[in-house]
Parts: sequence; C-alpha cells; structure tokens
Amino acid sequence: MGRSLRVIAIDGPAGSGKSTIAKALSQRLHLEHLDTGAMYRSVALICLQRGVDLVDVGAMAAVVESVDISLGTDLLGAQRVTVDGVDVTSEIRTPGVDVAVGAVASAAPVRAALVAQQRKWAVEHGGGVLEGRDIATVVFPDALVKVYLTATVAERARRRTEQLGGEVQAVAADIERRDHVDSTRTADPLQVADGASIVDTTGLSVNEVLDQIEKLVFAAEAATAVIAPQFPTPVLNRRERFVYRAVQVFVRTLLRTYVPTTYVGLENVPSTGPFILAPVHRSVIDFMIVGLVTKRRMRYVGKDSVWEAKWFVPMANTLGGIPVSRGTTDRDSMNRCVEALKSGEPLVLFPEGKRKSGPIVEDLFDGVAYIALKAGVPIIPVGIGGSDRVLPLGAKLPRRRRVLVKVGAPIELPPVGKSVRKVAPQLTSTLRDRIQGLYDEAQREFQR
Repeated sequence: MGRSLRVIAIDGPAGSGKSTIAKALSQRLHLEHLDTGAMYRSVALICLQRGVDLVDVGAMAAVVESVDISLGTDLLGAQRVTVDGVDVTSEIRTPGVDVAVGAVASAAPVRAALVAQQRKWAVEHGGGVLEGRDIATVVFPDALVKVYLTATVAERARRRTEQLGGEVQAVAADIERRDHVDSTRTADPLQVADGASIVDTTGLSVNEVLDQIEKLVFAAEAATAVIAPQFPTPVLNRRERFVYRAVQVFVRTLLRTYVPTTYVGLENVPSTGPFILAPVHRSVIDFMIVGLVTKRRMRYVGKDSVWEAKWFVPMANTLGGIPVSRGTTDRDSMNRCVEALKSGEPLVLFPEGKRKSGPIVEDLFDGVAYIALKAGVPIIPVGIGGSDRVLPLGAKLPRRRRVLVKVGAPIELPPVGKSVRKVAPQLTSTLRDRIQGLYDEAQREFQR
C-alpha cells in the first residue's frame, strides 16, 4: 500500500533530527507531513491529565479510543496538535510527557490503534512524509523510501538541550534510557528496517541531510516509475506561499465548521507534476471544496469580470487565477493554462463551464481535453455530492450540510498524433462518463 501512495518513511531515535528533516523534506517534495510521535505524546498527556495508571494497558488503550487527535499546521507552516479541538502543541513537549510517552508507546493496543490511524491518514493524503520509530518496519514496510536517521548520543543531547533547555548530561542520560526502552519493547521495537538507508546526521547541516534523502527519493521513483519527472518544480515566492497557505487554512476551518466534507480517493491526486482537476459543478462553493484535495497551490480559471474589481486583482493573481472570457474561445486564456501546466503547476478547470443543476452531467466543453492534450498532462475527474444543498444555484444564503468528494483515477491521454482537435472530442466523452460515474457514486454515498 505504501509503495502506491508515495510514502517516505523516516525512523530514528530521539534527537536524531526526524522532525526537522521530515518537515523540511515535505516542503521540498510538496507532500504532507505526519509526526507520529506527537500522536503518542498526545495520548501520554491525556493519560497524565486523567490519572491513568501507565501500567494499565487497557486503560491507556481506552484513552486512544476516547479522544480525537488531529495534526495540522498554522498560517506560518508550524505544526499544531489538537486533542478534541484543544491545542496541546506545547503541552506534549514537557518533561512529564517525555517520561510517560515510553510506557504509552510500549503498549501494544495503543500502537495498533494509532498505526491504523496513521495508515488512514496516509491514504487520505495520498502519501506523505511520515516520521516515527516504526514507520518503515510496521506502519508502511513497503514505503517508497525508507530512511533511518541516527546521530551520536552527545550530538542528540546537544540538540535537545538547545531546543528544550536542561543539563546536557541529564538529557543524554534520558536519551539513553529512551533508546533502551524503544529498542527492547515487545511491541514494534525501534530497529533499522530491511532496505532502509542509514543516514548519520552528526555534524551535517539540514540541507546536507535533505540532499541525501532527496537523491534516494528520485532514485526510487525512477526505478519504480512512480512518476516521470518531465516538468519543472514550480517556484513560489514567500508571499505567494504564505497567502495561499493562509487561504487554505481559512477554507479548511470554514468547511469543518459549516460544511463537514469527506474526501475519498485522495491517493489519485499526483503529489508532484502538473495535472488538471476536473470537478462536477453544482454550487459556488465547489472551488473551495476541491481546493483542499492537495496542499499544493493549484491554478484556477475564473471569469474575467472578477478582475474588474481592482482591489481584488493582487489577491487573484497571488492565488494563481487565470481570467477567461466566458462564451468565447479565449485562446489567450487557453495558452496561459497550457503554459502554467508546462511550468509544473496543477490546474482546476470545471468542464461544464458555469454551474449546472440536476443529476445529469451534460455535454462538456472540449477546452479541458484540448488543454490536457496540448500540455501532455493527466485529467483527474471529481464527483461532489451534496454541495448543491449547501448553496444551490439561485440561493443567497448557505445551509449547513454534509458534502462528499470522490476523486477518480487519472485519465490516461489517448495517442494524439498530429491532430489534437480530432482526439479532443473522444477524450471529452471519456471525461464526461467518468465524472458522471463519480458524481452518481458521491450522490448515493452522500444520501446514505
């Protein structure tokens, strides 16, 4: 399962640099990041708060079942950890939790429950950079790349002291104690996985470690043909990254509050390279909903009247908007779409054009197929169930309704030859059938 999801597994003992490297690597590769250690620390924190006996395995397992642990990022990209909606990011890094987490992580039922959650997270995010102590040995033994980070005890103690304070000797002693607990526990002990690459981070800079791992990733992808790197990686400036990420966080919070949305098939969304996301269109909120299928910035095509509001132009451009004149063959807009895709950026295009109503996906415009064929990129069809009940065509105020999004497998492009125009209608027909099927499935599952 991990091989098809593009999972990068990073294991290692405390202080080896897992969190720093995993976070930075996820940004380089445009993948989501999961710190599994924070999940065990969250359970340890709740056990301490509830006075749970740390030798009572059943009680600790019950804590896991009773709480909702969520890992996300704030507007600046820093990881935030919440338990039942309460931010515990700072609390899980206290000395008390440092001592308690070893006992929690040694409990087999706790590990089994959290491993299931970690696998589910990876499926929902289409892979990612996962860090911990058993990612490559237990959670994803078939990960695309398996890395075991290590460093001398002295180096690890120095890092922890700089990060959290304390006496170096005491910190070193605690690290050695934790190493012993982690490597000798019965349930999923810390060890180097078969096929893992050992990277000693002692004396290396973050970029030097990242360069080593990135080479391993590219070599693995080339060997398994996970992707064919033929497009450049889009480079966003700091302002573009910050604004787009801030908007994503705002939209995600808004949807969680007012439009609970379930995503199915996120593993079908490429984590690198360009593609066209082609959703059904039944509500004005559809563009917000599909904007969360990937952490990467996607370009959007919008009607040119949006750019008439001068105050909004800087925001529209920063978010990657591409204006189009509706009802015409806007060749300039189509060319800009092709250029964006060839520069490595994914694109959202609603093939029905404007919002429609009803259960039938009617004739689509050939523009999506034409652009995909010209750029040589896959089309990802998407069905959305329930958005028409949140804000249907003609409605002025939204209603609180549940929404289900089904992301389909990429549509392979047919042989083009010399005539894109002759092939485009065939591809459009295939796209219409795929969107209709996903829309039907989303509607049925939404109504259950």
